[in-house]
Amino acid sequence: MSFINTIRNSMKKLPGIIRTDVNPQGKNVRVIYEDDQVTIGEIEGRIEAVGCRVV
Repeated sequence: MSFINTIRNSMKKLPGIIRTDVNPQGKNVRVIYEDDQVTIGEIEGRIEAVGCRVV
């Protein structure tokens, strides 16, 4: 569960993030965001920074 919280907390630091959903296994992350405040590259960077890979 701490890994899932790490992903969520990392996303909270970006402006424009509305919601972050992580499945219980930590394998899938869904991020709802506002286009004008954050880019996909920034979101991918945060996901990779906590040890996940973007596919």
